[in-house]
Amino acid sequence: TKVRHMVWNSLDTMNKHSSYYHRRVKNHYIVHGFDPDEFHPIPSIERNGRVLAISNVYKARNHFLDYNTFHRVSNKLQVCDVVGHGNDDIPEAIGEASTFQDLIIYHNMYSVYLNTTVRSAMPRGRAEAAMSGMPICSTCNYDIGRYFTHNKDIVFANSYPEMVRELNKLLKNTKLAAEIGARGRETAIKHFHINDFVGKWNSIFESL
Repeated sequence: TKVRHMVWNSLDTMNKHSSYYHRRVKNHYIVHGFDPDEFHPIPSIERNGRVLAISNVYKARNHFLDYNTFHRVSNKLQVCDVVGHGNDDIPEAIGEASTFQDLIIYHNMYSVYLNTTVRSAMPRGRAEAAMSGMPICSTCNYDIGRYFTHNKDIVFANSYPEMVRELNKLLKNTKLAAEIGARGRETAIKHFHINDFVGKWNSIFESL
C-alpha cells in the first residue's frame, strides 16, 4: 500500500519532517478538535487553590512529559496533583477520572492546569482543560505559540523557576486566573472546535 496522504497534528513538525516522504504524498495539518458543549465551565463549582496535571504514565514518559520538573514544582508549592493511570510511582497521583463527567469536574475544581511536556506536539489534556475554561500554565513549544498569547489567554513557562513564578501569580490572583481561563476557552473554541476537525478530515476523505 502506497502512502498518498499524511496527516499531522503539528504544523511545526510537518514543516520539519514532511520532506522525508515522497513528493507525491499530500501533507495535511489537522489540529485536535473538541466539543465546547462537552468541555465546558461549571460556574457552581468553587476552585480549590490547587494545581492539576492530567497525564498517564507520567514518570515513565519523563523524556517526553518532563515529570522531573513537575515534581520539583510540586515539592516547592505543595499543592500539585496528577490525574491519570499508571502513576502509582509518583506521590502526586490521586487516581484516574472514572467517568467523562469526573474529568470535567476536575477541570472546574482545580485552579490551574500545568503542562510540562517537552516532546508532545499538541497535548490533548492541555487543550481539553483550556476548552473547559481552566487557566493554563504551559511550556511553549511546537505550535502552541501560534494560538495562545502569554498573559492573555495562557501563561507560558519553560523552566522550573518560571513555572513556580507563573503558578504563584495565578494562584494568588484569582481574578486574573479567571480572565485568562475565560479567554483561553475562547481561543480553544476558535482554533480547536470539533466542527473544524471533522470538516478537515471529511475533505481528505472526499478527495480520495
